Amino acid sequence: MIKLGIIGMGNMGCQYARMILDGGISHVEIAAITRIKPQQLERLPELMDRAVPIYASAHELFEAVR
Repeated sequence: MIKLGIIGMGNMGCQYARMILDGGISHVEIAAITRIKPQQLERLPELMDRAVPIYASAHELFEAVR
């Protein structure tokens, strides 16, 4: 299983997240995300169900995994 952090949850980040959550990309799990707006979070409720960590910036994410 590959754990993936998505940096930036704009249109493309949300599309990638949706593909992963729907099982369109096998053996990949979303481990963290950064910079998500509330309206995007509402479109991806599975992220909250899975308690995916949300970071304010890429720097904050990198510091958390050091």
